[in-house]
Formats: sequence, C-alpha cells, structure tokens
Amino acid sequence: MKKILFSLAPVFLLSIYFYNPSNAIQKKGTIIETKKEPLHGRIFWILKIRTTYGKIFKVELAPPDFMKDFSPKKGDFAEVEGSLASSGNENFMIARVITWKGKKWILRTKEGFPLWRKDLN
Repeated sequence: MKKILFSLAPVFLLSIYFYNPSNAIQKKGTIIETKKEPLHGRIFWILKIRTTYGKIFKVELAPPDFMKDFSPKKGDFAEVEGSLASSGNENFMIARVITWKGKKWILRTKEGFPLWRKDLN
C-alpha cells in the first residue's frame, strides 16, 4: 500500500489552475518581457507587464498560432483583461482579452474557455 501511495504522490502535488471569472481584473502597462514557453502541452505567449503603478504581472496569453500578427516588443503598451491565478508560489494573470497596438485579441469566452480549443466550445 505504501508503494502505491508513494507512486501517486507526484500527481497530487501538481498545481492545477483555471480561469475564474470572479477574479477578473483589467490592467494597463508596459511590456517588459516577451517569450514563448511550453504550457499545457503547447507553446504559449507569456508577457510580463509593468502597470502604471509599478506592479509587475506575468500574463499567460494563448498559443502563437491562434494570435496571428501578434509580435509584441519590450517597451510596447498593452491592456489586458484576465483572471488572477497562482501555481505554487507564482502569481499571474490568465488573459481573456489583450489589446496591443490598437488590435484586440479575444482569447477566451467570458466563462474562460479557450477559443483556440475548438473541442471545448
């Protein structure tokens, strides 16, 4: 029995997070970092944004193939609406909408379902 519980322990230690509409906020600020990194079995756009009040937010967007013509640079201004989330000791925002250079990308439904996942919509 101990062997089985031990082998399942890593599964229960994984942090699972999701979009929560009741935690939705809007932030405006300057992009201080852009990258693409693996999340949830795919590559995602990840930004760090410094708000006008100096607070820094890590923002999880969507897969690059869903966000055509999106190529943010350090120093660009962006407006983001999303849900606050945390995983382990890291706090971040899961974006639902981002506006950059006058173009708005709607990434999730108001309930938080990802629009790039046709199997969920």
